[in-house]
Formats: sequence, structure tokens, C-alpha cells
Amino acid sequence: MMSNPKVFVSVLQWILIFLFSPLGAQTLQLEEFNHSQPKEISMSTRQALVGNGVRILKDNKVLCEFWFTKVLVVKPSSSAALGVSFQQIREGTFLGVGHFPSGWSDYKGRTLPKGVYVLRYAVQPADGNHMGVSFYRDFLLLTPAVLDTDPTIDYSHKKLVELSTKVSGTPHPAVLSVFPVYKKVNKPRIIKNELDQWTIAVPLQSATLGLVIIGIGEM
Repeated sequence: MMSNPKVFVSVLQWILIFLFSPLGAQTLQLEEFNHSQPKEISMSTRQALVGNGVRILKDNKVLCEFWFTKVLVVKPSSSAALGVSFQQIREGTFLGVGHFPSGWSDYKGRTLPKGVYVLRYAVQPADGNHMGVSFYRDFLLLTPAVLDTDPTIDYSHKKLVELSTKVSGTPHPAVLSVFPVYKKVNKPRIIKNELDQWTIAVPLQSATLGLVIIGIGEM
């Protein structure tokens, strides 16, 4: 037993310094790689992706891998919707593929099974059921790669949600929150967003998306 109060305080101070220092804090690493894309995706999906992927490692273990679209299809400019950062992207647009080798927890805190998923852009409905879920209304919805095989399709919001619920196993879609990134980024990199959440900054031609990898919105 530690009977000396001064010694106890000193030890406690060192513990706190370790926990809240860069060495003690949770850190992620990003690596670019070039190897075979997931076998679960269709040939048309494969052809729509850039050759190089990026993987995120936590404690030297692969947390997730991503391949992003070669071409970001944008729509004509329209009136700005409140809370939507990427007005130029049409809802349902194909943005890439994600692989989660050990499962994952989405932005609503739901545990998702390991697998390969297509990533499509979606806008959170402006209704009372979704207030406070995220700082912004921009999301990527995860859909099963074996069912979502044509990247040229622009799904309606209803159909996109329907596909994504097959991933979550609940009436709600599996979601990855997207924040705007204002820094100039030439290639994917890890940053902290304005809510101090681990995020990948991904430059896609006319837009740089901040994909929240570790973080949960208001429930």
C-alpha cells in the first residue's frame, strides 16, 4: 500500500501525463498500398476505382481499407441546403469501397460485421428524428458489395437506405459521417476534425471529404 500522500500524487501525475500525452493517446497510421482489390466487388466496380488503396492501422493492426472512385460525378450547382457541405454531389453517388477485416462501429455506435462495402453519398433528412446526430448532414452509407454492383446507378434515398439496412441489420442504415476539410490536401491523410475525431481527409477532384473513422454522433 502506498502510504505517502506525496508519492501517491506524484505517481498519479505521471499516469495522467502518459494518458494525455501523444505517446499515451490513441493514434492511427495511414498507409497507401497497391494490391488486389477485394474479390467481393463486381468488375464494373473494380474498373471505377483508382488502383491504389489506403489502409488505416491502429496498434499495427489493420482497422479498415479504402479504394476511392477515379472520377467524382458532380451535379450542376443548386441552392444551398442548410447543414449540407457537399452540394455538388448527388445523393446516391458512388464514392468508393471499404473493407473492414474485423468489423467496425459506425457513427451511430452500431457494431457492423466484417466485410466489403460500397460507399455512397447521402444527406441526412432534415426532420426531428435526425436532429443532433451529426454536426453536418453529409454521410456515406455502406451497402453490401455483393448487391451493389453498378457504380453508375444513382440510387434514390429510399433505395439507398434499404440497401444499407442489410449491412446494419436494423431499420437504420450503416453510416460513416463526412465533415468538410478546408485545408489543402493532395493525397489522403489522417487529421482530427473540429470535434476532435479521427478522420481521413480524402481529395476527390472538386471536393475534399473528411471521413470519420473513429467517432460517434449524438444518439
